[in-house]
Amino acid sequence: MNEMGSLKMPDVTPRIANAPRGESATVNGIRLHYLVFEAHPRNAEDAVSKRPPVVMLHGWPETSHTWHQVAPQFAARGLTVITPDLRG
Repeated sequence: MNEMGSLKMPDVTPRIANAPRGESATVNGIRLHYLVFEAHPRNAEDAVSKRPPVVMLHGWPETSHTWHQVAPQFAARGLTVITPDLRG
């Protein structure tokens, strides 16, 4: 485990697959970029894909990379995390 003050944070690196993965989508004619953090399934019965994704939104003047230390913590617990780059 990594130490962060008195708070112990688990080492999540081994369970993260290709984190983060950059993607883009065109919405109403506007191309938007976002990052996807996904966890490795623990076994064939792991219901990672059945859980709803967590969407983390940044404030101004930040980007999707605002969440680069937080999103892997959620992905390590089996959640898919999407961090879009918002316009503004």
